[in-house]
Amino acid sequence: MEVWILPDASWVNQDTLPAFPPVGRDQDAVRVTLKALDDWVQKDKPPAAVSIAPVRIHVPFRLWDHRLIRLLRKQQPQADFVFYTAQLSKHLPLQEGGDRLCVPSFYLRNQYRKRNELSKNAIRICHPAVSAETPHRWSEEGLRVRKDVRRERGWQKRNVLVVDVSQATKVQRSFLEKELSVSRNQHPSLVVYTWFRPVPFGKRCPLYLAADWLLTASSSTRSLSPIHAEAMVTGLPVVTFDLGDHGEWVRHAHNGLVLHLAQWRAEWRRYLAELLSDPSWSRDLGKNARAIAERYLMTKTEGGA
Repeated sequence: MEVWILPDASWVNQDTLPAFPPVGRDQDAVRVTLKALDDWVQKDKPPAAVSIAPVRIHVPFRLWDHRLIRLLRKQQPQADFVFYTAQLSKHLPLQEGGDRLCVPSFYLRNQYRKRNELSKNAIRICHPAVSAETPHRWSEEGLRVRKDVRRERGWQKRNVLVVDVSQATKVQRSFLEKELSVSRNQHPSLVVYTWFRPVPFGKRCPLYLAADWLLTASSSTRSLSPIHAEAMVTGLPVVTFDLGDHGEWVRHAHNGLVLHLAQWRAEWRRYLAELLSDPSWSRDLGKNARAIAERYLMTKTEGGA
């Protein structure tokens, strides 16, 4: 039996789940909130759905060191624990031979293998999950949402760049703010809409559909693969930097753009001018992004060891 330990009830609704961990893939798994877990380990009252001893227990990053998880490990010594993280951490929760750590990219997997003396099977890739039901810019629902959002915000004749710096460092935020100010001055039709904090996918999706491009930034220790996967499934081209795993799903000039750190300003200014002058290029990038999501992210369950 597969059991997922989740922070709260909102994670149980598959429509609001983040792209990573891929909770929504396993339809037969039992989802247990912290409240239900408290009854399970403190009062010995497992959820009714847990009819047999768990074979595998899945734990997202934010719950690794929770006191209830420590108690559960003691009560379920035969179960294998699978831990998930989208960032590099010095501390690993792996204790037993059956424990496993799952990450959303080759880069993070390779970094963990270099830094820790672990078997190859102890650290695995679990690609970000996206839903085939997610609307995209060419679906009937996606077109309707795009039209409605752009009309409500007065973006009908504008070019919209969504910027996600929720995972970025202070230095990255500062240099992007300065450069995007230059971009707005040079291109009056450009609208820059910035996220400074993580936003649930349910709120991001309509803006992804309404936007023309997504720009992301983060340190190399944090994965951007989940964010990129969610944007790609809506048909939104991604612009990011050649750092960490940020370019793993972004194929340069195919479904997005990967800016080289050494000359990113010059590249960004040139590419932005080209994107604005040739709308068909943005359309092709978006269609390729959706195609990659359909081909790889809607069907794969786990990557190679």
